Amino acid sequence: MNLPMLNTNKLISASLWKKHFANNQKYVVAVSGGKDSITLLDYLVKRLKNPSQQIIVAHFDHQIRPDSNNDLVFVEALAKKHKLTFISQCADIPANNKDNLEATARHFRYQFFEMVRSQFKFDYIVTAHHQDDQVETIILNYARGAGLKGLQGMSIYDPTRKLLRPFLQTPVSQIISYLKTKKLNFIQDQTNFDTEYTRNHLRQLVLPKLIQEYPDFNNTILDISILATQLTKYYLNQLNLRLLIATNGYRFTRQKFQQLNPPLQLQFLYQCFQAFNLPTTKANLKKCCTLINQKSSGQKIESAKVTMWIDANHIHFTNNNKTTPTKTIQIDLDSITNEKIINWNQHHLKITRTQTITPNTMPLNLTTGIIIIRNLLNGDRIKPLGLNGTKKLQDVLTNKKIPQRYRSTLPIITSNQEILGIPGIITSESCRINHQNHCHFTVTLVDS
Repeated sequence: MNLPMLNTNKLISASLWKKHFANNQKYVVAVSGGKDSITLLDYLVKRLKNPSQQIIVAHFDHQIRPDSNNDLVFVEALAKKHKLTFISQCADIPANNKDNLEATARHFRYQFFEMVRSQFKFDYIVTAHHQDDQVETIILNYARGAGLKGLQGMSIYDPTRKLLRPFLQTPVSQIISYLKTKKLNFIQDQTNFDTEYTRNHLRQLVLPKLIQEYPDFNNTILDISILATQLTKYYLNQLNLRLLIATNGYRFTRQKFQQLNPPLQLQFLYQCFQAFNLPTTKANLKKCCTLINQKSSGQKIESAKVTMWIDANHIHFTNNNKTTPTKTIQIDLDSITNEKIINWNQHHLKITRTQTITPNTMPLNLTTGIIIIRNLLNGDRIKPLGLNGTKKLQDVLTNKKIPQRYRSTLPIITSNQEILGIPGIITSESCRINHQNHCHFTVTLVDS
């Protein structure tokens, strides 16, 4: 039987190629030696402008099979044939529980790919996941209870992990056709036929029966994936819930999160946790949802690099290796004709020339001069409005249940070395407004 000629440009769409492959980007290509990754490597080598400078072939030997070293030798020889840099790593992964083995192997494999990408400062990790893999992933995710996120499946590009899957919209039938047309050799991994592995069981025994009964089954699953993605984006955009950039991490608004229904709350948290490498177990996500929806504050969930913590108004994701830098801003009140917005750490301050005082604004009875906005310092004291004597600002913040981690981001308003207050939290006696002292400016903490 003669195979029809294949339009090989269709393996990766023109728009995807233009976005991720047309500008001399550099790629760590994950090559196991199987038919999918061999096709991917051949496809890129034949189309990139300078493949020897743009591609590193990365092979991870799980050492699960006694003959796995043959795969390494095969892939290394192929890289040498194309004059490509070859890097490999071996790992002795114990094969006790086969499902757990898949997850453990995946963890070490991607850890290796990222190490190579970072070391050589390449742009992407590229894998050969295809459309049929996507269908399997969506079904398995749904079975494991991943909800809307699970129904979305894998993304073509994951910017957090610099992970690119250019074949994700390509059916495996097209990959096999390309492989045969180009007469490419590949390694057949016999463990792919072991149905004790969950994915293999689904691929070999379950899906063929479903497709026999429902011939358009794969397309139906992919349509559901697109719908889940669109619905999630729509509802989150309607509520304008998003991660906001802060000085030492990210945050989102607690009140807007609480307006989501429970499935969307889990979906949004899943995306956040995944982005920041926090544990994405269902129990962990539900526990976090409960804490956010209650009146709890000061709670936190930590990983090696990131801490998620909850205060009264926001949920924060902060980098454990970063601290808020010492910062001072000098504002000349004479320069403000109407209002001025100041970016301060993860806050926005609005200074308004007005005689009207509204809730949560801090009045200033200054008519002219300079105010200084700075970080909290050890030993800071304030004379609170309506009280005699001074108090330590740290004690004030403790009484108001402001978390320690949050305090370094607060804007301290001062004039002539006297602390006037913290907008929305405390005002000093010096800012008292009466028939003798009039309000000329207000300072408001404006947060999304």
